[in-house]
Amino acid sequence: MRTEAIDFRTRRSSSPEGSGNAYRSVEDLHAERRRFHEPDIDVATAIASSGLDHELIGFWVMWHLTGGFDALVRFGMHPATVWRKVRRFRTVTGQHPDDCEFDGIALDAAGFLDAIERSLGWCQVAALVAADDPAPHSRRCE
Repeated sequence: MRTEAIDFRTRRSSSPEGSGNAYRSVEDLHAERRRFHEPDIDVATAIASSGLDHELIGFWVMWHLTGGFDALVRFGMHPATVWRKVRRFRTVTGQHPDDCEFDGIALDAAGFLDAIERSLGWCQVAALVAADDPAPHSRRCE
C-alpha cells in the first residue's frame, strides 16, 4: 500500500469502470437470472431500497475487519460517531453490526491483515499499532 501522493490524472484508467471486474460480475448475474426468466435487478437500487448505503456497509466491513467498537475508536473514530453509526445500523437492519451477516459477503480479517502486512511490511504495521499494543511482538524489526 502506497502512502505518497500520486497524480492519477497522468495514469488514467481505460474507462470509468476501471478494469470492468465489478461490471462483468453484475452482468454475469443478470445473464444467469435471464436463463431462468427472472427480471434484471439494478443491484444499487435494490441495496438503496433496503435502507442500506455504502456508508453502512463500509461501517459493517470495518467493524468486522478491525474488531468492533474499541478497535474503531483506536482506528480514529470518535466514540460518539461509532455509537451513532451503530444506532443507524440497528435502525436499518434490525441487528447490531456485530451480530449481522450479509449473505454473499464473506470477510476474512486474518487474510486482510496478512495482505496489509505483505503490502506495507510487517515492521511498518507493527509500528502503527505499537502504541495500542504494549505486548512484545514475536517478530523482530530492524
